[in-house]
Amino acid sequence: MRYLILLLPFLLGCHHHPKQHSHAFYYWKFDDQSFSGVDTALISQLHVDHFYIHYFDVDWSESLDMPIPKGSRYHYSNNAFLVKGSYCPVVFITNRTFEQLAADSCEWLAGKITDKVNAMTDQFEERAAGLEYKEGMNWQEEKAKIKAKRAPLHKEVQIDCDWTPSTRDKYFHFLRAFKALNKDRELSATIRLYPYKYYRKMGIPPIDRGMLMCYNMDRIDQMATANSVFDEKVLNSYLSGTHYPLPLDVSFPVFGWYAWFRGGKFKGIIHDGSELAGAGLINSNNIISRDTVLDGRFYREGDRVRREYPDSTTLKSAIDLAMKKVPEYRHVTFYHWDPTLIAAYENIIQETFADY
Repeated sequence: MRYLILLLPFLLGCHHHPKQHSHAFYYWKFDDQSFSGVDTALISQLHVDHFYIHYFDVDWSESLDMPIPKGSRYHYSNNAFLVKGSYCPVVFITNRTFEQLAADSCEWLAGKITDKVNAMTDQFEERAAGLEYKEGMNWQEEKAKIKAKRAPLHKEVQIDCDWTPSTRDKYFHFLRAFKALNKDRELSATIRLYPYKYYRKMGIPPIDRGMLMCYNMDRIDQMATANSVFDEKVLNSYLSGTHYPLPLDVSFPVFGWYAWFRGGKFKGIIHDGSELAGAGLINSNNIISRDTVLDGRFYREGDRVRREYPDSTTLKSAIDLAMKKVPEYRHVTFYHWDPTLIAAYENIIQETFADY
């Protein structure tokens, strides 16, 4: 009996299978059709098995006085790599859409978005399976076979919206209507840090699970901001003492930009500030050293820029902190898929995927 007791932990351990969490990325590009072997190798190297695919945006059209879709992947033919593993369509809806939308139009909007998501998903699935029409083929039957076979790979739809207290009721109405139309799919939504900490004020969206977005955490248009994309101190202040009453996944930044100011006023985002730095146009004080024009933009001598990329060391410690706050996570996610940017954070990504 004594030996059996000693052996019991070992025997139990043999049957213990730790929960496997998905290694995921957001794919947010609309204008890049240059997917190559580099991407394929990187997916394998990082063991990426899930993509959150940006399908399209929804914004309010002043001229049409209605919400309209913007951007789309309908025209992309080279997308099979995105749907080889499991994936989740993501639709971004601007907050001003709900500011302008009549409350009784929320169900209509849910129906329109559902139809477009389903149509795009059908196209993705057909292309991923290499389905091409041949004479005599029962097209609908072949499509149904593909859909049935690949159904387990697409179990979720995600809505991305930076809602406010004034738009909360309409946004939540929309989510309930969307969920009712997509009963066979899990509904998730992005949760930014402010709604995460102040959920009593902001409300808890009627969804199955959320995606906690640990980036874009401070005001980019303020000179005093240290880094609007990622600031460990700001993140700590939002995560402290809070337990969100929904299961969450979590997403971290591997991207950045330069914030551009003139006379203390925000001028815009420079997505590729390396061109300025590489041309020697930014001095040690982050000031533009001479008048110049790049990509149709005029930069004046004396303009200031602020480099806003996450620091690798603080990013890793922040990831460790955030993961402790999200015990029910299923996907560990990075935003966003770009091999050049990923190269700069590859060690952090690999360590995170290995640890979580």
